[in-house]
Amino acid sequence: MAKKSKGKDFLFSDDCGFINGDDEGGESYRYSDGSGYYHGADGSEGYIYSDGSGYYHGADGSDGYIYSDGSAYYRGADGTDAYKYSDGSGYYRGGDGSDGYKYSDGSGYFTDSSGSRISYNADEDSEEHDPNGSSLGEAIGTIIGAGLVGLMAASAKVAAEEREKEAKREAERREKARINSKKRRAWRRKHRKGIAITILISVIVVLSLIGYYEVQKLIPIGYSSESLEGLKYTETIQRLKESGFSNVHKKEISDLTISRDDEENLVTEVKLMFSDSFDEDTKYPSNLWITVVYHTVELYAPPLTSKEAKGMNYLDVLEEFENAGFTNISTIVEYDIITGWLTDDREVKSVTINGEKKFDSYDKYRLDAEVIITYHTLKKNKPK
Repeated sequence: MAKKSKGKDFLFSDDCGFINGDDEGGESYRYSDGSGYYHGADGSEGYIYSDGSGYYHGADGSDGYIYSDGSAYYRGADGTDAYKYSDGSGYYRGGDGSDGYKYSDGSGYFTDSSGSRISYNADEDSEEHDPNGSSLGEAIGTIIGAGLVGLMAASAKVAAEEREKEAKREAERREKARINSKKRRAWRRKHRKGIAITILISVIVVLSLIGYYEVQKLIPIGYSSESLEGLKYTETIQRLKESGFSNVHKKEISDLTISRDDEENLVTEVKLMFSDSFDEDTKYPSNLWITVVYHTVELYAPPLTSKEAKGMNYLDVLEEFENAGFTNISTIVEYDIITGWLTDDREVKSVTINGEKKFDSYDKYRLDAEVIITYHTLKKNKPK
């Protein structure tokens, strides 16, 4: 803040005097975007941002702030009180007895502590200086302005006091929350060992109750592992469920060759959670996880997709499927070609696998799946 006239600078400068270029030994600068800074020789500092907002912290404890809408306040360590509104109007009451007022049209006045008064016109930047302040009109203006200043000061003071009260209440709430949190942490640290022992005992009790409950639910499996192996997997699952076991699952392994298709769907292993060997009198929990393992014939992808096969020579398609290991292949011939201009002789019309007209490379089938190749040929080739 400028030392010469804080009130004048606050009311009638665009930065409220926060950027002080008259401080001997201080440093200040304004940038092209409107921002700027001030570092006073006594440790005071001020800053203006590009949006017009800013702050001032005086070395003597005074402080001020400019909001982006143009409003501002200043509180001096000597009791100075000043406020500027967003419409440009404002007041200044100096701790040294100085006072001033600025109207929204830009006019106003400032009277220093010695009684010297400076008036500002609304339409021009000139100042009218009167050390005695003797004009009747100016005196009346001073009286009216003082009344307005008092009214605005009272309003601003009430608003400021309300903000201060709310800030104080918020600070008290945060401090109370911090103290309670600190007390809770201290209590947990003090009783850490007791809490750990309590948790451990609780876990042991719960596990013991669960174990007791499970022991009460133990039931005999009713079959030995050897007696279940070799049965159809559906029959094995049914027997285990009839014995009271509810958590029975199946696992299919597709690894049998066509020559071993008589072993398909037969159980090779019954796995329990604890073992895969048991006798009929062994007891287990009714919800024990049981896996029934059985085998099926291995599946293979077709050598061609249904789209790829269509339009090929049927002999080429037949060869592709035979080379892939498919054994159950048959053909159907349609004698429907007259000239052969549009459709070639022996051109494939369609291929089906187990009745499916559409199949892709990710589909899989047994090698003995029924493959039917339908193709066109000349009418004249039809046997008489």
